[in-house]
This record gives sequence, structure tokens and C-alpha cells, in this order.
Amino acid sequence: MIKHITPRQTTYITAYSNPDSPSFGNSYRSALQAGYSDQTARNMTHLQPEWLSENIGKLSVIKPDEIMQRLTDIIHNENEPTIVRLKAVEMAMKAYSMLAHTREKPTETVLLNINLM
Repeated sequence: MIKHITPRQTTYITAYSNPDSPSFGNSYRSALQAGYSDQTARNMTHLQPEWLSENIGKLSVIKPDEIMQRLTDIIHNENEPTIVRLKAVEMAMKAYSMLAHTREKPTETVLLNINLM
């Protein structure tokens, strides 16, 4: 049985999953953008509604290389706000760190030289 989602739910999923959305990856901001109350927005990931679980799983799979390329593009884009660029750096560092734990060889030291001004 195919379950339909409401326009508000569609707006949330689009805002949350679209890299070009100002609320990309931010459940709270995506929920507010979709018109949910502040309380619902704050608890969206804890509520884990069935429609969200079912539809997030249907999103196209993005390859790790594509994610890292997108993060790299954001980091080097001087038109992006500093906070967005810093978040991209943080996400890239977390991804690198997670990958480093899965390797058998010792982790390497990574030096980042980023001009944010």
C-alpha cells in the first residue's frame, strides 16, 4: 500500500535533503520552513514519524566522493557565509575521522589551511 505524504511533509523532506536549501541537514530549520510549530520542529527527529522514516530512506543514495566534493566546493566558495563554510569544514573533518577509524594503517595528520576572510 502506497502512503501519500502531505505537502507540508514534502516541504520538510525537500528542505532537509536538498543541498541547495538553506536548512539542508538541519531538522529544526527544515521543520520551521515547512510550517511546523516550534515545539514540533524541536522534536522532529525524536518523534521519528513514520512518514519521515519511510521517505528519507527513499532518497537517492549519494556517494561519499560526491559528498566530499560538495563540502569542498562549499569550503572554497567565498560567497558562502563563514558559518556555512565552517560547518562544511567540520562535516568534512568528521567524515575523514570516521574513515580513518576503518583503515588498518595508522591515521595521518591532516593540516587544513583555510582562508575564511
